[in-house]
Amino acid sequence: MSLYEFLGTIEVGLIFGLVALGAFLSFRILDFPDLTVEGSFPLGAAVSAVLIVSAGWNPWPATVAAAVAGFAAGYVTGYLNVRFNILHILAGILVAISLYSINLRIMNGPNKPLLGVKTIFAPLEGWGAPSYELNPILVAIIVVAAKFALDLFLATGIGMSMRAAGANPNMAAANGINVGRMKLLGLGMANALVALSGALFAQTFGSADAHMGIGVVIVGLASVIVGTSILPTRTIAQATFACLAGALLYRFAVALALDADFLPQILRCAARHGAARGPGLDRPVVALRNGPAAQARSREMIALSDIRVTFNAGTPLESPALRGVDLSVPTGQFLTVIGSNGAGKSTALNVIAGVIRPDAGRVAADDVEITSWPPHRRARLISRVFQDPKMGTCEDLTILQNFALARGRTEPRGFRFAIDRSLRRQAVERLKLLDLGLENRLDDKVGLLSGGQRQAVSLVMATTGSTRVLLLDEHTAALDPKTAEFVMNLTRDIVAELKLTAVMVTHSMAQALQYGDRTVMFHRGKIVFDVSGAQRAAMDVKDLLDLFRRDQGEELSDDALLLS
Repeated sequence: MSLYEFLGTIEVGLIFGLVALGAFLSFRILDFPDLTVEGSFPLGAAVSAVLIVSAGWNPWPATVAAAVAGFAAGYVTGYLNVRFNILHILAGILVAISLYSINLRIMNGPNKPLLGVKTIFAPLEGWGAPSYELNPILVAIIVVAAKFALDLFLATGIGMSMRAAGANPNMAAANGINVGRMKLLGLGMANALVALSGALFAQTFGSADAHMGIGVVIVGLASVIVGTSILPTRTIAQATFACLAGALLYRFAVALALDADFLPQILRCAARHGAARGPGLDRPVVALRNGPAAQARSREMIALSDIRVTFNAGTPLESPALRGVDLSVPTGQFLTVIGSNGAGKSTALNVIAGVIRPDAGRVAADDVEITSWPPHRRARLISRVFQDPKMGTCEDLTILQNFALARGRTEPRGFRFAIDRSLRRQAVERLKLLDLGLENRLDDKVGLLSGGQRQAVSLVMATTGSTRVLLLDEHTAALDPKTAEFVMNLTRDIVAELKLTAVMVTHSMAQALQYGDRTVMFHRGKIVFDVSGAQRAAMDVKDLLDLFRRDQGEELSDDALLLS
């Protein structure tokens, strides 16, 4: 391989490194298989070429405009998925197909040559060295700048939120993150990088072509897979470096294959010819009254009024889940909720959390109606611990990064760094209370923790900040008895210390009576009894069963509830 071929391979590899970064952002960070890149790559080339050749723009603003066009393309894909629930792959295909026609329209034909015009590489011509030596340096500067900009962004509050939205959407929403908005932003950024790559590619080879996006997604994914398979990816900086390295390795593999003697000359010529043409927001959150005076005025922290929920309504599978439920939870009360499978207890919890919107009825929190609020908007007031320990944390993030997400639930997220000294100090103080030694493992990924440790971390995260309502959805069901007892005692202590209003759904009748100060039972979508005070204190599991039998005129038949 000659020096000319070697440097040319580096230049093209770096250009496709931007595609790899875009694929990493969409496929790995957002967990969104985005095929828009097949159209946004030639879109970037088309926009930059037309602005330089036809509009007479300076090549640098034209290149930036190409990236902006790519952002718009990715945003449209995200909008189709978020707003209209179109399958992610299909949304990308629809936009990519549309972009083919758009690119033809932009260029007024299948291609747009850039021969004889000034590109971003034009100023290098007077530096006394061949262009094939200087051009890769400029491309490297642009690509490295994009890599570091992406690294810095993903370390900010918004960037960390985007990572959480892709890794664990339910947990992200429970921590006040607008998952849909993160998808829109992330897909826009990913396709902006791809379009920037297309603009650089067109200016390098002197032409933009409507077909040059064919196979780009394969190049991007192959680069990510190769790089992250052979290089460490413990941190975001390492992962993005691996993507760039993967793009270079992929390109060198292609170059070496093309130069191999066993390839027929005709295939090499055809492949080189192909390479020359191409690689073949919600309303603002309403401030809730959090001061002591407001607490004194508010008698009910949570109020459900005539809540009705029916699944598969109007079909043969119609199933009423809640039938006119009325439930009020005063400020500072610890309510335990029991019921058989399908009784409606988890549905009621999801209605409070905003995961399920009732067909009828009203939901209020601290005297503010929140019936139409999505989960991320309610998260300023209401936090949640899930049944599955994996649901409450992002296993690919460290303990400290998970705490940063929890802090963002009640504090503004922005482009500042998500982790600072105050957060580290707060995390150490809170984790010391667990007596599990986790305060010394802040930089370990949560995925390395046991189920009990993760659930304990989830509980501490859920009670970080100015949270006033804590929802516990059978949060010890997946734990062994000893760990479950530890987590329950921790729950009781935290609720009492922070004076939280808590609603705990459980399958254990004994647990429902042992913890909290009020117990309600759901059966067939309704609350069948509600006990508290001295009556509850004197009851045991047998008394609960007798009460159910007397009120309902039938025996409780749920084995899981009875055996618990």
